[in-house]
Amino acid sequence: MATEARRPRFRSFPLRLMPSVRRTAEVFSEKEGSLESVHHVAVAEKLAHLEHEEWARKRKQPTKALAARALNLLDKAATSQWNRETNCRRATGLSDDNRSMLTNR
Repeated sequence: MATEARRPRFRSFPLRLMPSVRRTAEVFSEKEGSLESVHHVAVAEKLAHLEHEEWARKRKQPTKALAARALNLLDKAATSQWNRETNCRRATGLSDDNRSMLTNR
């Protein structure tokens, strides 16, 4: 049975940074663990940002009808929340002034 040559999972490559960027990365790497981990996180964050931008460009834009439906649902939710708070104040006998005194402690 022939064994295939394994390729390394990660390939190393030199990373040239501007001196000011490297110094800042080194300062943060002391807090985060290692300079390599800072590089990994930075690359991952940048890739996530780029993927999000691509998704946002490609996604279907909402229609006016869909936007109106969403706004209607938000209005209903806000009204429902207001009604719950009003009913709670009525049930507990708290006025708006008394309630704010309790929540601002």
